[in-house]
Formats: sequence, structure tokens, C-alpha cells
Amino acid sequence: MSHSPTSPSQADEAYSSGWRRIIGQIRTGGSWSGRERNCCFLNTGSTEFADVSAAAGIDFLDDARAVMPVDWDWDGDLDLWFTNRTGPRLRFLRNGTQGSNHYLAVRLKGAKCNRDAIGARVELSVGDGTLIKTVRAEDGYLSQSSKWIHFGLADKLAHQGITVNWPGGASEQFTGVEVDGHFELVQGTGRATRSEIPTAGQALVANQLEVAPPDGPARIVLHDRVPLPTLAYRDLAGQVSTVNALSTGGATLINLWATWCVPCLAELKDLSERRDEFQKLRLTVLALSVDGLQDGAPSPEIARAYLDRLPFPHEAGMANPELLDKLEVLQEVLLSPPREPGQLPTSFLLDRWGRLAVIYLGPVNSDQLIADLPMLDDDSSTDIAFPFPGQWYRRPYGTTAVLAQLASKFAEKGDHGESLRYAGLAADMALRDRVSEELKRELGAIFFNAGATSFQQNKPDLARRHYGQALALVPQWAEAHANMGSAYSGLGDAERAHEHYERALDLNPNLPQARYNSGVIHLQQGNLDQAERAFRSLLDLAANSPAAYNALGLTYSRKGDQAAAVECFRRALQLDPNSQDAKRNLESALREQGP
Repeated sequence: MSHSPTSPSQADEAYSSGWRRIIGQIRTGGSWSGRERNCCFLNTGSTEFADVSAAAGIDFLDDARAVMPVDWDWDGDLDLWFTNRTGPRLRFLRNGTQGSNHYLAVRLKGAKCNRDAIGARVELSVGDGTLIKTVRAEDGYLSQSSKWIHFGLADKLAHQGITVNWPGGASEQFTGVEVDGHFELVQGTGRATRSEIPTAGQALVANQLEVAPPDGPARIVLHDRVPLPTLAYRDLAGQVSTVNALSTGGATLINLWATWCVPCLAELKDLSERRDEFQKLRLTVLALSVDGLQDGAPSPEIARAYLDRLPFPHEAGMANPELLDKLEVLQEVLLSPPREPGQLPTSFLLDRWGRLAVIYLGPVNSDQLIADLPMLDDDSSTDIAFPFPGQWYRRPYGTTAVLAQLASKFAEKGDHGESLRYAGLAADMALRDRVSEELKRELGAIFFNAGATSFQQNKPDLARRHYGQALALVPQWAEAHANMGSAYSGLGDAERAHEHYERALDLNPNLPQARYNSGVIHLQQGNLDQAERAFRSLLDLAANSPAAYNALGLTYSRKGDQAAAVECFRRALQLDPNSQDAKRNLESALREQGP
């Protein structure tokens, strides 16, 4: 009972896990709702409806979420706004149907109920029937219909009265309501007021959404520049080096290629011919061959022979599976949807600080590459990162969340060194900036698990540092305080260990581990009454804990109550017959007790 690798909260983890699966669906082009296209059903006047989606002109290839009817142009018929998960996020369809149908629109204003009269029911008597509509709020995903209540009246030119059932139960009839008009109904007045139709401020013009062709090279400017993981490779002479050590104060281009990739060969020739321009601009080019990796046998001779024939004037070497895996993790996190692994050529442009700034999928255009270099000295490249114009509703968040995603992804891949490196960078930013508590807990869990691993490897000082980082992010984490106490105990600092055990119990009195370890420290320090209380309270939580009975027996033995000690040791052996500690302690207590 010395240490626990418990996560912050099972409920929190389940919630976060659910969102990760949803976001994964989105990033890979999936849809948890099955790509819901809008449908239009026509009431046939019987018990059946007819699907007229295509005939109505709304059957777009959208993953739709909601439809909001509103008389946008105040002409008496309902127009439609659509919200979608995919682009376009908004669509507007103006109802241009010609005809002589009639309508009536009313807007309620509460006086004794809520001002918008949410929940009110409006009844309009027409002919031999009654039309009923209710004022609603938040009636669509990320959308809200107009508060105007719209009645379509077909060929009816008159009505027999309108009644409002206000929230709270009061019913009120209104006069002065006429067909083919917009009226305001104020609670308690009983008389409708005609609303003036506003003058259109701007004409609505239909347009066509332009979609970029999916084929061909792609240039992806990253909004969130992130540092590279450690990327080791062998140069063509067989010497090990790292991409991170290449920087000469300027930008760096990493190019992945192979001799069997025809576009790669043309690209390398172009990069060779532009050497002088690149040198003036302090651009370092590193070409890494993947020849032979598919067969598990890198082929530096093949790559060297081809580059010598060019000749290739830049840095060159051989990629390896670890380097490619790390680059795939970067692309998996940064690109949505992620590309298929292994596509060539692919290039990565780094700024002078070694941060990834641009990804080129397909052959690099050298003119574009040169045009991109000045951008690297400017961190405010947010607008450049998006391939279409627009206005910002809210600026995107910083890189903290991206670094956290990289930390989590490297942890999933088993690369705990890179995971902790990115988690550390994200934690530094999270402690400076305003980020969600959920993100802090996610980062804290990475350090927490690293602390548990370090402790199990008998590295208490490293465990202490990891737990310290977890608690900096999530100070009220009982399990982390308990494990920090264990780390200090492993370092021989009983006072600091006890402080963290007590803090853990303040936050969560039902932690068996913290109660046990707190009692052990009291026992070691000779605080026998406190130790007895700790172990007895532990047995209230874990009645069948052999460790608790054994520790309580030691406490009684040191207090001189050997009979009570013998009873506790025997109970410990009943619960765990293989406990050598309890067996030795029982034999010792029996000798002390005497005949």
C-alpha cells in the first residue's frame, strides 16, 4: 500500500476519452451522425409524407445539423438557414415561391413572465380548426430560430381570433390582428400593434462556394508552430547526427525522398540548381532518403550514387523508422484529416528556432519556398495559415493545446521521453496562460503516470519532480499528494512526506494509501497514539487489509500491549497466510508475551 498510479478521476477520464474519440472521428473525416443531409418531407394530406428533398433544392452534400425557418426578407413566406458541421458552416436559402397564399406573424413580449415569453402557446382559430404554435428557445444545434411565430394560412383571408397562453398559466385574447401582417402582442394589453417592415439594408446575392481541387501538391502553413522532436539520422558517411543540431541561424528544409519516387528526383534537381539563392537566404536543405526502409535494409549506396550524379550540393542522409514515426505523429496531430503515412515527396520547413512552420505534401516549388522564408521571422502568421479569406469571430487558441496533444500522442506510442518534453513545454505555457482545467488535468496525468513509473523503478527523486509538475497543474489532486508523500518517504524526508499525506487526506479522507503511509511515519517517529488512530481509521475503509492489521499489531507491540498485538498479527495471517512479516511479528509478540 505504498504507492498508487491512480488517475485524477475516472469520470473525468471517461469524459475526456469520449471527446477524444469524437474529435478523432472529425479529424479523420468521419461523422458520428452519419453525414446527415437535409431532408424535406411534403405532407400529402393523409397519413404519409413524401420525400421531396431533391425537388425542393435542399439536398446538398452537407453534414447538416439544424434548419432554422425565418421570414428573413419580410415577404410573408419562410426562408431557411442551415447549420452544418462541414463547410459551408452556414447556408441561406431564400424562398422565392410565387403565389397568393396568406400568412400571419406575431411576436410576443412578456410583462409578468419572461420578456421573450419562452414557453407561451399561441392559438389561432381559422375556419373550422385551430392552429397552435409555441415560443421556443435554443431549438437547434448551435442555432436559434426567430422568435416570430409564423402561421401559413394558404387561401384564408380571415381568422376567428388569437389567444396567447402565457407562461404561468394566464390566458389572453388579442384584437386588432389582421391577415398578411406582422404584429406585436404585449402581455396584459389585449390589443395587437402592427410592426413596421424594416427596409432592407443590403441586397442578398446568391453565390457559389469555391472548393479547392483535392489533387496536386499541398502547402500547409501551420498556425501553431511547434518544436521538432529529437530526429536522429545517419549521414551518407555513416555518422549519426540530429536534425535539431543542423541550424545555422536560418531556416531548415527537411526533404524526404527515394530514388524510386519520380517526382522526388525532379524536386532534388530543382533544389540543387537553386543552391546559391538558398545560401544567400541562409536556408539549409537536408535530403533524407528512405530507400530500402520498406525491406528493413537502408540503402545508402543507392542514395549516394544518385546524389553524386546530380551532383547534390546540400546536406544528405538516411532516414530511419524512428525518425519517420516521429514525423508521422507530428502530422497526425497537426493535419486534419491526417494524410496517409509514407507519401513522397514530403518536406518540412523549420524556422530559425527549430519550430515546424510549413509542411509541403508533394514536390516543393522553390519559388514558393523562397517566398515563404520572410514569413518565418514573423510569429503573427495566423491569417496566412488559412487558405481562404474571412473575418475572425474569435482568434484561435495558442499552441498549448497542440503541445498537449503531441504529449498524449507520444505517450500512446510509448515514447515517454518525447511525451514528457512536450508536456513540459505545454505545462509552462498552461501556467502562464488561461487554459481550461480539463487541459491542465490532461497534462497533469502525463506527469502523474511518469512519477508512478519512476517510483516503481526505484527513482524517488525523479518521481518527486514529476509529481511536483502534476501538482503545479492540479494543486487539489489528492492521489498526487499521496504519491508525492511516498516519493519523499523514499528520499528519507519523513516530515515532507507526512505533510503531503495529510494534505491528501484533507482532500480525500477515503484514501487507504495515504492513511496507511501516514500511520507508518507516525510509527517510525514514535507517535504511537497517532499511528493507532491512523491504522484503525484505515480498517474502517478496508476492513480486510492484512497490511493494516500487521501495522496495527506493531503499534500495539511497541505500546507494550502484546495480547492486542498477537490478535492483530493472527488476523493479518488469516487474511494473508503467505505474509512473512506478519508471521515473524507474531512469533516475536508471542515471545514477548510469555507463557
